[in-house]
Amino acid sequence: MAQRSNIPNSQLKDSFGFHPSDDTTRPLHEELRAMFLYVAMKLNRKLPDGRAKSVAITELENAAMWSHKAIAQMTPVEDIVEEP
Repeated sequence: MAQRSNIPNSQLKDSFGFHPSDDTTRPLHEELRAMFLYVAMKLNRKLPDGRAKSVAITELENAAMWSHKAIAQMTPVEDIVEEP
């Protein structure tokens, strides 16, 4: 039987909690949005239509999401969720 691992609540709160932007992270988010948009528009113009282009854009969206999450996690979680 597989053993369950207990993920600490602090890790869950960091992963799923709200990390408000601040004066340090806000400009980083803005810069990232501009960079990813630039690459997306380049790919849209240069790649032929089809599944490969669609996957490339989707994976770029994934990279953007994880990049923004990395920046967001630089700020503390806003404690709005009560533990069960």
